[in-house]
Amino acid sequence: MSLKEQIKKIIEPIFNIRNKSYLEKYYKSIDTNENIYNIDDDFSKLKRVLVLAPHQDDETIGLGATISKMKSYGIIVDLIYLTDGRINGDNTNISEIRIQEANKMKDILAIDNMYLIDNINDTLEEKMDYTSEFMINNLKLDEYDAYFFTSRFDCHKDHRSTFDVLVNLCKNNKLKKDSIFYMYDINNSIQGEILNCISMIKNKELSDKWKAYEVFKSQKYITFSTIKIIDNKKLGIAKNKGIDISNFDGLECFCRINSEQLINISKIDNSFAKKMNTATSSIKLKKFLEENKNYRNNFKNIQSL
Repeated sequence: MSLKEQIKKIIEPIFNIRNKSYLEKYYKSIDTNENIYNIDDDFSKLKRVLVLAPHQDDETIGLGATISKMKSYGIIVDLIYLTDGRINGDNTNISEIRIQEANKMKDILAIDNMYLIDNINDTLEEKMDYTSEFMINNLKLDEYDAYFFTSRFDCHKDHRSTFDVLVNLCKNNKLKKDSIFYMYDINNSIQGEILNCISMIKNKELSDKWKAYEVFKSQKYITFSTIKIIDNKKLGIAKNKGIDISNFDGLECFCRINSEQLINISKIDNSFAKKMNTATSSIKLKKFLEENKNYRNNFKNIQSL
C-alpha cells in the first residue's frame, strides 16, 4: 500500500462522519418529480432485463440491490460491459483483474449472463457504431422487457455515451417495443424532474450489494465506504415523499421512461453535465455536491416526462 493510500485509509472515516450528517440533510431536500413510481410495481411485467454498464462496478453502484431484488422475483438479469477495464491505453493487466472481479460480482448478485465489449475506458464516444454492432450481433436485444443504463446527465463521458448507444439502438428499432427504460444513478446524475422512480431496499439486498463492492479491490477512484452511506441516506428521498421507511435499509433511484421519452431526453442539451462533479469521493463529497447544486435548475427544467 502506497503512502497516499495509507493516509487516505486513516482520514476517510473522519470525513465520513461529516458525510453522514451532510447526506442526511441533502437527500431530504433533493428535488424530485412530483410523481414517484415504486419499481417493485413493474416486476410482474418483467421476465428478462438487460443492464448496460460502462465500466466494471457501475452496475453495482447504480442498482446492485435492485438486481438482487429482481432475482428474488425470478427475473432473468443479463449484464453487458461496454468497456473492458483498460485504462490509459492498452493495459491488459488491469483489464484481466477487473474482469475477474466482475465475475465474482456476477456470482454474488446471481446475474444470469455477462457480456464484455473490448473498448478501452474513455473511448466509448468514438466507438458507438462498433458497440452497437456488437450488441446487435451478440444479444437478442428485442427479448428484453426492460433496459437499465447510465444517465445522459452524468459527469463521466462514458456514462453519457452508454445512454447514446441505447438511443441509437432504439431509433433503429433494435429493441423490444413497449419495453421500460431505467436510467440509474451514479454521480448525482438523477435528480429533479427525471427522478421519478425508487427502489426501496431491505437488509438482504443491501448486504448483497455491499458484498459485491468488496470484490472491486482494483477500484482506486471510488470510496465505497462513502457510497454505502449514500445508499442508506437516499432513504431521505422516500421520507420526503411521506413514505414509511422504517422497514428499509437503503434506496436506489431511477428515471423510468418509455421509448418516446428516451428519444425526447436525447434531444435535451446536456452540456452542463460535463461541468458536474463525481459523487464518489469521501474527502471531496460535500464540496462536489454543493458545486453540483449550481446545475439543479437544469434538472428542474427537464420536462420530457
